[in-house]
Amino acid sequence: MPNRRNILPDSDAFHLHPELRGQIKPAEESFFRNLDLSVIDAHGEKAGFSSDWRTPCAVRDAERRDWLEGRWNQDLWVFGYGSLMWDPSIEFDEVRHAHCRGHQRSFCLWDEGAAALWMSPD
Repeated sequence: MPNRRNILPDSDAFHLHPELRGQIKPAEESFFRNLDLSVIDAHGEKAGFSSDWRTPCAVRDAERRDWLEGRWNQDLWVFGYGSLMWDPSIEFDEVRHAHCRGHQRSFCLWDEGAAALWMSPD
């Protein structure tokens, strides 16, 4: 894979949004770089998932490489929000605001394991 770092005329990734400088975690400091998948797997098994509930890393990597075949010399834009925006775990060349027409962001979380039950919120 060719080195694509600093290929923009202005090598400051935040030149369009200087207010975000220092707000986005550098890739080498990302929570996801040292994520212990065995801990995640243990939680999944405890919750009743089978031991093969997660796509293996080797399969994901092969699929990613297949998709990128013939695209190594092209730009790759990653649209992210929430934790992906603030802790992307990837090195990037530029930060831009974006809008995906026809899609909307939605935070959907249902937790039946919390202290209160939906029938008795006290």
